[in-house]
Amino acid sequence: MKLYEYYNEFGFDYSNIYQKISDVDSVFVGKVLKLEETIKVNEHGFDEVFSIYTIEVINVLKGDISDNEINLVFFGGIVDETLYVSDYNQRELEEIIPLLGEYYLISCNYYPYFNTGNLNLKDIYYVINPYSMLYLYDFSSNSKVSEKIISDHIDAINNLGSIQDDTFVSFAANYIEPPGDDGGTIIPGSSFETAIPIIEGLNLSGYIFDSSNPVYFEFQVTSSELVTIESSYNYYNTDVKGTLYTSGGGMILSYDEDSGYADNFLIKKILVPGYYIIAVESESTWLPSGDFYIEYNYDLDCHCDNYVFDLLNEFNYDAVSFFNTLILDSLLFEPATTYSSELEDAIDQWNSLGHVDISYEPNLTIAGDGFVNVYDIDNEYGSVAMFIPVLNRIYFNSFFLDTWTYSERLKTVMHEIGHALGFNEFNTSDYTELPFPEDLINVMRQGRRELTELGPCDRLVYLYKWGNY
Repeated sequence: MKLYEYYNEFGFDYSNIYQKISDVDSVFVGKVLKLEETIKVNEHGFDEVFSIYTIEVINVLKGDISDNEINLVFFGGIVDETLYVSDYNQRELEEIIPLLGEYYLISCNYYPYFNTGNLNLKDIYYVINPYSMLYLYDFSSNSKVSEKIISDHIDAINNLGSIQDDTFVSFAANYIEPPGDDGGTIIPGSSFETAIPIIEGLNLSGYIFDSSNPVYFEFQVTSSELVTIESSYNYYNTDVKGTLYTSGGGMILSYDEDSGYADNFLIKKILVPGYYIIAVESESTWLPSGDFYIEYNYDLDCHCDNYVFDLLNEFNYDAVSFFNTLILDSLLFEPATTYSSELEDAIDQWNSLGHVDISYEPNLTIAGDGFVNVYDIDNEYGSVAMFIPVLNRIYFNSFFLDTWTYSERLKTVMHEIGHALGFNEFNTSDYTELPFPEDLINVMRQGRRELTELGPCDRLVYLYKWGNY
């Protein structure tokens, strides 16, 4: 079977279950009853395939679906012995397109009218990517994997109202002996506005009188850095909790994953340049905190969670074949993209790594290997941006991008060029072992974020493929 792949930017981070379920109005368990029709349209300069299914609704987790059966449109499918699919990544067929008789956990939006090309439908639910239609392994046999997928989504839906930001920091218990025989001294409570400045390498000890007197510390990150902030405690007193904020007051973490403030906290996170605040507070309303210290430091090494080759894409056809030169052009489409400034800044970022010479030549009149057409579309039902290797094309969707900031668009453009260079998504594929989601600082991880430079894993994977790593 031939393969026609789409490499998308969807505008949300599908490794983050909270983002995925907040982006849709319905989440439910469904069984595929019938494939009604598969239709191929070409309205935007490439083939789009839509598969129309009848789905039995088994259990509604979010939304107000009352019908036992619904019509569902899935972006992708099989036409003329060709598999059209987003982000194939060597996954099994049941994981990337709905199969008859199988069960899925479906996250989607309802459309009273769905009109694109010669496809005109009413009252349908639309799934734009396979990450929003999770295959439930052996669902009818009460599979543990399926139970976990469903329970994770139920928990996320129930907790969604308490989550204030789409970035989550991991906490972990890590016992460290407190400094000195008696620990530090009382640190008076402070506020967001009177946060205590701390610098890299600081080792601060003390204790907090009670939970009504949290202490706020402010620190600056000057480049993309792995920041470590940790506390220790004295076992015979109560424990402490740490919460990380942006300088504007937005919570990066709004709960303590190490429930009950167990022992102490450890925050390790790659952060973008800027100012941040860590709030430290006592668990108890009447006992002082245990003696604790805060140590803040950073390093610039890449801390990728995957083997580099797991983040590379080996294309299954020869459409993308170039050696050290990649030219982006608008040969087939007029006018040229309106995002030329973002394109040029994105090219500068990749070119700063050397090895591949990338250029943008909007008035080019010839084409061949190493040439990728760049153009704009306006499509309510499309992804934010897409690289189509079988055609050597990248599109940017103005329906979404015109409402984004420059830095958000720049991140998206860098992401799509990364696909043209041969890189996979740096995201998890949901309940599969590889790849693990790389940190949010990397442009090759999905999602709408303000990034103006490449992340450490972006650079490492690039050097692995194109340099002398």
